[in-house]
Amino acid sequence: MKFPFKLMQLELQEIENDPALNNRNMQKVLMKIASVTSGPVAVYFKDGKKFIAVKADTEVENVEISLAPMIAKATLLPGNYDLNFNSLTSNNRELAIRFLEFAVKEHLGNHPKLWRYSAYQYFLRKPIFNEPHSQIDVFSGFNFKIVPQPDGHFYIALDLSYKYTDKKFLHEHLAGEDIEVMKKRLKGRKCLYFGGDSWYQVQIASLGKAIKEQDFALNGKKYTVLDWAMKHTKSETFNMQKHLFPDTPALIFNYPGNTSKYFNGAACLAKMLYTTADDFVNGMHNKTIQNPNNRFYYLRTFIKHNFQGIVFNGVELKVNQYPLSETLKIFPLPGLKFNNGIEMKSLVLDERYERAIEDFGKLRRANIMRNGILNKTQFNPQYLLVPDSIDFQLAKAIQSTFSKDMKLYARNFEEFTLIVYKDLKSSSAYRQYNEIKDALSRHNATHGNALFLLPDAEVESAYYIRNLHDCVKKNFYKSIKFQCASARKVASFYSGYSDRENGYIFKLNQDGLRSYRSYISNLFFEYLIVNQKWAYALSQPLNHDIYIGLDVHDHYAGFLFFYRNGEKIVFDYTEVSNRTGTFRNEKISAKVIIDKLLENLKRHIPQHAKNPNSIILLRDGRSFGEEGKAMKTVLGELAKDGLIDANKINWGIVDIHKNTAIPYRVALEKGGYNNLSNPISGTYKLFDATTGFLFTTGYPFKIPGTVQPIHITLVEGNADFESVMQDIFHQCILAFSAPDKGGSLPVVLKLIDTMIRSFAHSLTEKSLEEQEEQIFD
Repeated sequence: MKFPFKLMQLELQEIENDPALNNRNMQKVLMKIASVTSGPVAVYFKDGKKFIAVKADTEVENVEISLAPMIAKATLLPGNYDLNFNSLTSNNRELAIRFLEFAVKEHLGNHPKLWRYSAYQYFLRKPIFNEPHSQIDVFSGFNFKIVPQPDGHFYIALDLSYKYTDKKFLHEHLAGEDIEVMKKRLKGRKCLYFGGDSWYQVQIASLGKAIKEQDFALNGKKYTVLDWAMKHTKSETFNMQKHLFPDTPALIFNYPGNTSKYFNGAACLAKMLYTTADDFVNGMHNKTIQNPNNRFYYLRTFIKHNFQGIVFNGVELKVNQYPLSETLKIFPLPGLKFNNGIEMKSLVLDERYERAIEDFGKLRRANIMRNGILNKTQFNPQYLLVPDSIDFQLAKAIQSTFSKDMKLYARNFEEFTLIVYKDLKSSSAYRQYNEIKDALSRHNATHGNALFLLPDAEVESAYYIRNLHDCVKKNFYKSIKFQCASARKVASFYSGYSDRENGYIFKLNQDGLRSYRSYISNLFFEYLIVNQKWAYALSQPLNHDIYIGLDVHDHYAGFLFFYRNGEKIVFDYTEVSNRTGTFRNEKISAKVIIDKLLENLKRHIPQHAKNPNSIILLRDGRSFGEEGKAMKTVLGELAKDGLIDANKINWGIVDIHKNTAIPYRVALEKGGYNNLSNPISGTYKLFDATTGFLFTTGYPFKIPGTVQPIHITLVEGNADFESVMQDIFHQCILAFSAPDKGGSLPVVLKLIDTMIRSFAHSLTEKSLEEQEEQIFD
């Protein structure tokens, strides 16, 4: 295969030492040129210079792109160039991918049975379930990406995807409602819009007049929404006229992420889109979870019916209907160290390995319960907060049981101090918060950790409990760290009895002990993390001596320092300025990173990692260039202080993505293609020297559906990538909150998420007071 293309000469000023900004500007340039030329674009290097490749029939001679603070200019050059797939190099491979993807997307976009959700996501037009009592329609589809392999071939990486919409059209929800109220309630909600044969995602901006009256101008002519829909919309596969009601409201919308342009549509042609975060979607979502056999069957079906007959530059592309089959490497499970000198040894990979690791999760949990946690440092003061709506004798029984049970996990734990607070019966989260504050003050509780049994609340007052939970955790975090549980749930495990000597007493229900043990172990393992008590560690140090996790939530940056085998793990955080933009406030400056890294590393290296061989920073999501700048400065400062050897130290900035643009999945073949199972935990795939996928939750850990990998990229540094991937897997095995289960993320990122969510949100004592003043005024 080959194809012709043209080049555009690019005038774009780059900012020194700001690769993130330069990359964003280049992406804006590519998007603008793709829009103007209505075709594929790609960066192309020729004679050491950077150009933009466009399709050969492009006639647009000049394109100007406004960037802050400069203007870029692209100028079309004369003459055509040819790209031959038999002579691809690292400089032109991206060009080949972009042009191939354009041909595939053009084919899928014209498919009569598909609708496009985004550039790489397509769905069947017919919902997959016919549930008469459900309020939800589920659309099945796929997302894809073209990826090259070292064997020289191009592959379609494909995975299943699902979208959830309301069964009713939007106008049905508006009937009989106050339109002004509904405008505020619906603003910003995403919808699937049925624009005739073209279905697409929109975002609600407002509601207008009836569609027979709502007018707009286009190319100097005026149309009503109804007239345009009836006469100017292609509707061969979707009977639009059947769904048009002249007196229903117009829908004013924009496309998600673009608030510079607004459009007119019809509320009777839109259905609200939902996500799995919406509680009522859960029931339908569970039905979409597919085991490896089913998943690969459906993927093969999509290839068979949707990816055949694609024409690329006059040549029909042949797409194999069977997935690639190859041998992948596996990192064996690491050895683990427990209290009392107990060790689980790492096993050799051989034909007996799979059977030998079958009980790995159970043994890990059992060793903790038999021996207690590895961390033996002293506990801070411990409190148990219980509402007075619970009988005082029951509160005493909970205190006694919890104190005894905590000693099973931590032998040096003493007991909980019981604090009874007044339950204000959902009257006000702000007033209830102040009652908690007064109760702590009455007991001189100024520092430590607390288990907080939340008061009961009516179902419709869920926001009250959520606000109370968030406000207590955030505002006390610097002095008392809270773990919350439901008072009603805990009380349900007890029953009252008359006793001759002690009067009326409470004991655990004997027939519910199993449920109690399950609930309490989940609660206590989380509570141990709040106390920064680590239940076990790796038996051997990692390949790289120091790992630093970095993640940003709201306007807080969390840092997690992991030394050698994980017996020493330290959490720290700092508040950073809020940032607006399209990157979810996750970029932080190099200075903030430098300050926190030096503050901790200078203190910890002499005690916990003398003469370290490497320092690796793991970034949850995407790094922005600031991390690399910070690391170079930190290494220089540590070398000056004699804490590292500048000539021997290795380092790396590594991005870890839970979700990725490449929809990569694998299944283990056992006796043929029709007998597929999840891979062994630790299976990994290297795409090149700096990119790979790691499957952390496969066998022996049981999960519903098919294992989803994490995507790992070495962005900067000189560290050996494969050994970094192995260390990341070993960190995933340190699943402190659920020792019998697999960990999907390395502990340096998982712990940040657990700890920082206690306070990294916008609800403060003051904002809660202001919010409730508005409600009760």
